Amino acid sequence: MFVRLAKVKDCQEIFDLIKDGDSGMTTLPKSKDEVSERISWSKKSLNKKVKSPDKDSYLFVLKENNRIVGISAIYTSVSKNGTSVFFKQKKKNISSKVLKFKKSLDVIQLHTVKNPYTELGTLYLHPDFRGKGRGSLLSLARFKFMALWPERFDQKVAVSYTHLTLPTKA
Repeated sequence: MFVRLAKVKDCQEIFDLIKDGDSGMTTLPKSKDEVSERISWSKKSLNKKVKSPDKDSYLFVLKENNRIVGISAIYTSVSKNGTSVFFKQKKKNISSKVLKFKKSLDVIQLHTVKNPYTELGTLYLHPDFRGKGRGSLLSLARFKFMALWPERFDQKVAVSYTHLTLPTKA
């Protein structure tokens, strides 16, 4: 297994990997053209002369046995040209003296961010290749990349998370 930046020749293989991917992942490319655009954006970000964060992106692939089995990405200067809106999961305690109850609920709350930040996103592994540390390797490779070139990234870093576990009825 190894992680590297995506190459132009990876376009079809990446598209084949993600075409049946999770529709809830908002940062996952939706078409072959979008995969190609993401690879070009990543290549342009890597090759730019001024190495400071400016709405850049880096697209990584995880290869195992000469097959791409996962992708991940880094996006810099999110909200540089406007406010970012996202949901934040938190606990909320509610109670009623009249009804005599206390309850803790998982809720999502709308948040906005106006200052630029770097986002770790687009982590996707083929379902048959989940486990055995593959996701950790794919995710941690982004941190290593950021440690090698800190000037390319914003001071604040956030992780996108698109799945909420909703409680089931007992």
